[in-house]
Amino acid sequence: PHDTAPLPVATGDTVVIGGGVAGSCVAYWLAREGIDTLVVERDEVNLQASGANAGSLHVQLLAFDFTGSAPGNTQGGPNRAADTLPLGPASIALWQEIQRDTGQDLEIKISGGLMLAETERAVEILKGKIALEKSRGVEAELIGANDLRRLEPSIGDVAIAAEWCPGEGKINPLKATYAVVARAEALGARFRRGSNVFAIERDGGGYRIKTSRGDIFC
Repeated sequence: PHDTAPLPVATGDTVVIGGGVAGSCVAYWLAREGIDTLVVERDEVNLQASGANAGSLHVQLLAFDFTGSAPGNTQGGPNRAADTLPLGPASIALWQEIQRDTGQDLEIKISGGLMLAETERAVEILKGKIALEKSRGVEAELIGANDLRRLEPSIGDVAIAAEWCPGEGKINPLKATYAVVARAEALGARFRRGSNVFAIERDGGGYRIKTSRGDIFC
């Protein structure tokens, strides 16, 4: 268990709140630039959703991001998810760079991803989705039932076609974030665990961050 005892007042140029994959990567990139960085995590790094997911490296849109069927989506407006499509391949390239920099096997495997169609209507939706993705630089194509089963023989008979996106893959989230944390620390970033942030207040030209283990000025 991590320590929760009070700590002396701390200072840092930059404070990152949250030690999941996002916060740890922010600390890593800041430390690479020589920026003094302190990460404040309420529990233990990578303990929540960051360490309890499938590690999917997505490139294509989720189905509801194309059709607008996600809860709260409104039809007719701009597709904000489509605007993020170029970030998928860029993010995978960054993970590959991180893997080289850490010298650890993060179990990155780019083996491609499939989205299945079970009806002719679904096939038409996939065609439109593929066209949108290709317009944003994502490699994707529609494949028929025979090609689908050559790629994945375990697919059931209900699937009549699929979108094939060769740039997708996976990573091991139980290894990746911890490797990032270790490399960030080696580069000078500091991680304070068991510190719950209560408030952020202006303090002159900087900030006072109140935590369960004492104040931090940045």
